[in-house]
Amino acid sequence: MTKKAVVKVDLMAGKVTSKSEMVAVEKPIDVYVNDEHYAIFLASPTMEKELVVGHMLGEGLIRSIDDLREVHVSEGTVKVSLRRGVK
Repeated sequence: MTKKAVVKVDLMAGKVTSKSEMVAVEKPIDVYVNDEHYAIFLASPTMEKELVVGHMLGEGLIRSIDDLREVHVSEGTVKVSLRRGVK
């Protein structure tokens, strides 16, 4: 979350106001699986590891976290290494 200036328009009252509010921040997250580019997610830059592993479980790319050898997160990038035999 970050604080940004926003403009609010109230059509019923005919008012326009400016104020500072907290808004969500989204950034691209590049995902690599076994050194091959898999996807780019646009998401809040927190809990990237959980996002990617949850996505892989939900899409059936892995059956359990036991299929993972390593998940490395660095700024804007998540690299997943699968255990031998997992395609």
